[in-house]
Amino acid sequence: MAVYKRSYKSFSGEKISPAWRFLVVTRYSFGELLQLRAFLVALVVSAIPFLVALAFIYIMNSSAARMALNLGNIPLLPIDNKFFAKLLAVQDFFAIVLTAYAAPVIMSPDLTNNALPLFLSRPFSRPEYVLGKSLVLGVVISAITWIPDLLLIGIQSTMAGWQWISANWFIAPGIVLGAFLYIAMLCLMSLAVSSWVKWRVVATGFVFGLFFVPAGFGVAFNAILRTYWGHLLNPSYLMQVIWNDLLRVPPLFNLPTRNGIGLPVGAAWAMIVLITFACLLLLNKRLRAKEVVRG
Repeated sequence: MAVYKRSYKSFSGEKISPAWRFLVVTRYSFGELLQLRAFLVALVVSAIPFLVALAFIYIMNSSAARMALNLGNIPLLPIDNKFFAKLLAVQDFFAIVLTAYAAPVIMSPDLTNNALPLFLSRPFSRPEYVLGKSLVLGVVISAITWIPDLLLIGIQSTMAGWQWISANWFIAPGIVLGAFLYIAMLCLMSLAVSSWVKWRVVATGFVFGLFFVPAGFGVAFNAILRTYWGHLLNPSYLMQVIWNDLLRVPPLFNLPTRNGIGLPVGAAWAMIVLITFACLLLLNKRLRAKEVVRG
């Protein structure tokens, strides 16, 4: 249809409040992710730790299930703070895989196609843009970490009774606080890398490698200098130290040490804050309404 045959009218739909404009970015980014079959498969596979933990909780609290499996009085892993610390360590890996895949999908195309000026030319700020993108990753990570964990705590409390929840009341707040810190770090790290690496496949490799390559250098650093400070380069190790502290398990539970000594909790907190701040600086440097090309 020719342009002169069109009749233009002002927008008559419902306008979004300025405070919630970032949800527009979130909605369309979710739409892009849900169209990818590989992402949906990875999301389903990420539910396996939850299902295994759910089955274990049922078996531990059901005498009929123990008899059916011929377990009798065989001692199994108790459902306590150490149980959830181990579960979080497994969920950490799946969260990294999903983040490494999803972040470049929702971030790199905007920069590859020079779409960022279209966002920022409207009444839409850079913090709102980052918040809208981060919310996508935050929901995905939450869906496989603290939300199912809280459901498991509720089921365990119902089956084990008030005595269990009164003795382990600190597990739920510890999981939620640690999860929000972990989500902030994962989102900013993955978005920062995706904003600088425009090719989606390459960005996925960079995000994934960012959690494992520096950790390998840290292990080598520890072996050569016979120290434990190389773990500062391992984000997963840092978060596990923090989660152990929040869940009141031994600080180095389920973690490698050197002569029984490992990274202090304060050092882990400081490094996580430093990583988050550095990622914010990288995003602030990269996300601009215009790009100056110097010939």
